[in-house]
Amino acid sequence: MADQNFLDFLETTGTNIIANKPAMSGQLLNKNKTSGDTSEPNVLGKYASFNYIWTLSALSRGEIRNPKNIKEPHDVIAKSSGIGRDGEFSAFNTSGEYSTTAGTTAGSDVEFERSKKTQSEKNRKIAAGADKILRRGHDIFFEKVVMTAVHRPNEQRKLMNFTKLDIEMSEPYGVTLFEKMRAAAFNNNFLDHIDAPYLLTLQFRGYDNLGQPQEVITKRLIPIRITNAEMEINAGGTQYTLTAVPWTEFAMIDRYLYTRSSGSIGKSTLNDALAEMSQRLNEQQDIEIQKGLREYKDVYEIDAAPGIFQLANDSINWKIWTGGIFNQSWRPNVSIAQLIKDVAVKADGYRNINEIVKKYWKDLESFSSASDGGSDKEAPDPLVPWFKIITTVDQQDEFDRITKMHKKIVKFRVIPYKVHVMNFTVPGISASGLWGKKVRKAYKYIYTGENTEILDLKINYKMGYFLARLMDGSGADGQFKKTVKDLSLRELVEKYGRFSGGQLDSLQPLRGFPTTVKTEDVASEKGASRTQVDEFYEYLTNPLADMMHVQMTIMGDPAFIGQDFALPMQSGNNTAVSSTTAQAQYDGKQWDEKLGCFNFDQAEPFVTLNFKFPTDINEKKGVMDFQSLENVQFNGLYKVVSVESTFDRGKFTQMLDLVRYNNQDGSFTPLESIKDLEKRASEAISRPDGEVRWDLGA
Repeated sequence: MADQNFLDFLETTGTNIIANKPAMSGQLLNKNKTSGDTSEPNVLGKYASFNYIWTLSALSRGEIRNPKNIKEPHDVIAKSSGIGRDGEFSAFNTSGEYSTTAGTTAGSDVEFERSKKTQSEKNRKIAAGADKILRRGHDIFFEKVVMTAVHRPNEQRKLMNFTKLDIEMSEPYGVTLFEKMRAAAFNNNFLDHIDAPYLLTLQFRGYDNLGQPQEVITKRLIPIRITNAEMEINAGGTQYTLTAVPWTEFAMIDRYLYTRSSGSIGKSTLNDALAEMSQRLNEQQDIEIQKGLREYKDVYEIDAAPGIFQLANDSINWKIWTGGIFNQSWRPNVSIAQLIKDVAVKADGYRNINEIVKKYWKDLESFSSASDGGSDKEAPDPLVPWFKIITTVDQQDEFDRITKMHKKIVKFRVIPYKVHVMNFTVPGISASGLWGKKVRKAYKYIYTGENTEILDLKINYKMGYFLARLMDGSGADGQFKKTVKDLSLRELVEKYGRFSGGQLDSLQPLRGFPTTVKTEDVASEKGASRTQVDEFYEYLTNPLADMMHVQMTIMGDPAFIGQDFALPMQSGNNTAVSSTTAQAQYDGKQWDEKLGCFNFDQAEPFVTLNFKFPTDINEKKGVMDFQSLENVQFNGLYKVVSVESTFDRGKFTQMLDLVRYNNQDGSFTPLESIKDLEKRASEAISRPDGEVRWDLGA
């Protein structure tokens, strides 16, 4: 019998979730949770037994330009359960047309239609043969899929996503994969099948404990570009090994990611600077056309979404001297993503990290005071604003006869992205009595029935770790202010920190030491100092160098296979113009309630992890002895750095790379910290030079 909650959902919406509901939709069933518990169970726990189905199919230009049009796979190339009658093949492109799009000339209302361009008769005959093979529906089966996903700031791509799919497939008694791919692309008007978009669809299906099939309650759509394919032919058929990336990461290949020549920009707002950067990158391709190396430009479009800080302070006259506060120059072969980051962090909203953290602590102070009086006011959101860079590629109708590729529009966009305030933790400051209250996934590594998810766990603890306390006395700061600038968030520690007892977290103490190390800007000339934001950027993008790193293998959970990161930006949606609708796309919601997964392009994911290891076996009772309190230092809140999802012949597991946030000590509250501060302030020691030095205690 199907779950009643799910049937109620179908009845109230009037929708058949398999046949009619858009593919990116889904529904979580109601769960029995204790009051105040925000953690979500593994949705696959609904099944008594389940399996997954992978499908490889084609995409049209209309679907890749507007992902809302993607509903069900068509022109199916391979499927875990066999293609059968589910191929849904498009009509054969008999004429071989690939450029028939109507439109208007730039800056004019005059309508026109491009000259219809078709393949040669010889090529159409070859395509017709491939189309017959595609429609035959010869089965190609998925054997193994490994998806490595890093959706937060990371070493590989800095502020961009890094995702890789390794796919193993088998085809009994045939070698048809590449013919199928060529035919599927051709029927969707792509002549270059190597750069054509394809769709990976993941579905979970299973049975309840009465053996009744359950409805599909979760599905993922991943438009991809296949970057490499190898095959091995033997007596039993053909084995294929494919490497793919999401279509949203196509622009990160060397072809589009690096500058071709030198250039510079200078504007007073971020969006104006990014628009000028687009113009310079497009101009750099003119010489290639003049030399006959290509027929069309690949057009760059770079902008910032609503919610991104646009302004910077010009108190030291950089605007007058350089033509704009958002100024940048570059040399050939420099990462465009790096250039975009260097320009974006010049906005005050990102450059003044003190203000980002201070706002949270002010809200927390207000909440703590209200809570002390019995208020039910909600605690401030621990996620604070930062940014991320996303991309997509829009393939055009025009086919370049020189490069043998379609013309492309390469889009980069700076979007709001929230990170946990604990990333800004420094020695002496903590509020862990409230952190983790909104956690969506909670795990227990314990030798009891409470552990239903963890299969294996490995801890890497760096005992010698310490945090750099930043000082800057060089460059622009030293030249104009003639002083050493403290960039270590000391004022927050002095106001909100806890000094008594010597160590905030005695089990896992966070230490700090002054440093003047400054990140070198390899792309451009030295401008105003950004030591603080640069060093925070380095810390944010190198999480595995932190104090505690955990590798945890769990039962597969679709919550860690997001959807938003894989869907391309919709064409024609100009988010550079602020609007309520556009703003809602980037609202910083960490969790997708409908799909039951993390929104990896909106906020940093985090989980709680609690350990309890037995001291020994109780020989008298024959059970584990849990009397020892050791290992509690590893409990706490962890950020999810990467997820490796493995689908191997019916077995679904995931390995999570986790890093523990520093300074977690649940034995006190922020209000307690403030009261401790007031006591210490009355005991402060005044020095002759007027400086107040805190008595930090033993």
